[in-house]
Order: sequence, then C-alpha cells, then structure tokens
Amino acid sequence: MADFPSYAPSSRSFSPGLYPQKSYKSLSGYVVKRTFGDRPSSAKLDLEFSNITDDKVVGILNHYRSQTARNARFKVSSKVLTGLSGDLAQIASGTLDDLRWEYEAPPQVQSIRNGVSSVRVSLLGEIRNTFTDEA
Repeated sequence: MADFPSYAPSSRSFSPGLYPQKSYKSLSGYVVKRTFGDRPSSAKLDLEFSNITDDKVVGILNHYRSQTARNARFKVSSKVLTGLSGDLAQIASGTLDDLRWEYEAPPQVQSIRNGVSSVRVSLLGEIRNTFTDEA
C-alpha cells in the first residue's frame, strides 16, 4: 500500500459517509427504518492543491496511476489533514471506521503558469477488511 502523497492541501471537503439503512413502509403508512451496520461507508474526501509545483503534481498523478492500476486502496497521511483538530482528523483519516481510500475520479489538473498547477482530487472511503486487504 502506498499512502497518498504527504502534501498539505489548500482546501479540503469531508463527508463521513452513510450508515447502511433500509426503510420499510407498512400498508397503513408507518415507516420503520432499519440500520444494518455500526459504521458508515462511502465517505468522501475532496482535496484541492492550489499553485503547486509540477513535480508535486507528478507525484499525485503517479500515485493515482499506481493505485488505480492495481485496484489498491490507501491511507492519507496526517499532513493531508493538517489544520483539523485531533478528533476530527482521526475521523477524517478513516482510522476509526477502518476506511481505506480510493480515487473516485481521476485527478483534475489545471495549469496556472509554467511549472505551476492546481489539482483537485476526489477520494472515496470504503470499509475494508484490514486482515485480508493489503491496503
């Protein structure tokens, strides 16, 4: 498993995911909701790296290529979560829920000027079996 490159993003957006639930509606109109797990899944972490050097862009793109080609999941480093408090950083990292990250879409690169670009990365966090999954 290769962790996501240890770069501090300019901004980030995090959604902790959803608990697996199913709603049942009776003929009389009563709704019963059943939760089928004790941890959320499908968490999202969107990262934006503004005005970074092209060598850092290459690091992100190489990580995307290597992880996606092997269908491998990964963790994010504490540097990616810089600025979040201890508890929030622990939730966003996915360690509390055994989340492993994968790319939801290819990174989006915008060239700013020669040697400087901005990158947007969308990650999806899913619960993985830490004993059987290499990541």
